[in-house]
Amino acid sequence: METNDKNQKTDNSSQEREDPLKNDQHEGMPSEVVESHRKEIERIKQEADANYNLYLRSLADAENGRKRLLKEVESSKRYALEGFLKDVLPVLDGFEKALLTKDQESAGSSLLEGIAIVRRQLLELLEKNGLQAISSEGKKFDPTLHQAIKRTESADVTEEIVECEYAKAYKIYDRLLRPAIVSVLVPFKEDSND
Repeated sequence: METNDKNQKTDNSSQEREDPLKNDQHEGMPSEVVESHRKEIERIKQEADANYNLYLRSLADAENGRKRLLKEVESSKRYALEGFLKDVLPVLDGFEKALLTKDQESAGSSLLEGIAIVRRQLLELLEKNGLQAISSEGKKFDPTLHQAIKRTESADVTEEIVECEYAKAYKIYDRLLRPAIVSVLVPFKEDSND
């Protein structure tokens, strides 16, 4: 039972902070000394509160820094292959051009089949690592995805449309690696001099 009384006293003392200068044992002290001690205690309490607030802010800053670092590490992992993929794109273009040769009989069908298989395997490997081809032919011209090298006026269109795609656009996840190289049909402009 005595142990429970001690625990209760400890719990009560931790819940309520007593002013040590309110005890009867300080009755004989001069009031200036008591007041000086009270001011010192108040100053120390304020300093402790300020340090605790500084600790909480530092803790929050550390947590924010940890989250920011994790985000940067994830971004670095995700886009680590970006430079490599940019360097591989001309190789993919070469495969596509080899497959589009008009003189297929002279090249030999088994060679073309081999090129097609290697191209497909390379493309699957790159797609597995985040590369995505963007199809452009017949779609509305978008200067953020397309680089026009030729513009042709046409009465058949009402807005700029990609006529021919010379090189595909590619992106890695949500970041554009290379815009498509295209020719564009633009609406025919009538002369206002008529």
